[in-house]
Amino acid sequence: MTQSAWPFSGQTVSEAQFRAWARQAFGSAIYQGLTVATSTTGRQLTVSAGLASVDGCAYMSDSIVTLNVDANTTGQARRVYAVLRLNPSTDPHIQLVTINGPAGGGPATFTQTDTGIYEFPLGYATVSAGQVGGWSSATSSTNMLAAPRSTRIPVTVPTYAQLTLLQGTNGQKATVTNDTT
Repeated sequence: MTQSAWPFSGQTVSEAQFRAWARQAFGSAIYQGLTVATSTTGRQLTVSAGLASVDGCAYMSDSIVTLNVDANTTGQARRVYAVLRLNPSTDPHIQLVTINGPAGGGPATFTQTDTGIYEFPLGYATVSAGQVGGWSSATSSTNMLAAPRSTRIPVTVPTYAQLTLLQGTNGQKATVTNDTT
């Protein structure tokens, strides 16, 4: 059995090893921003600046990203998703892309593998049947995750107990006291 521990000097760590560890620690989550909206010009989605993890790997954007949306030549409405795609074969490894859902408006299927491609949906807009031009005034987007991951930690505190927790990214302390009988 091979054992390893890292990061230590001289220790080689592959991307697959790092992802296996980071997936357990961070998973896929939006920490800040990355709100999906329909563009006011053309058939596009915009994604605000923000920070996320995709299968344990970090993604950061410091400006709005605009994604073009394919014309819907089907006879039914469909969703178009803004997705963070982790692909170890591309540079950069994580990119914002669009994925079309099936005709009829149902959810898309996303690829999520442990060592290859992993797709994390941020939000979607519905493209009307036969829509080949810009958005109609009634088109809006839906964000998959309405808010960043909470910094609140749910805790059950026994009677007459006091507990101090570290909360948030700046190390603030929160004291929880439960003195009910």
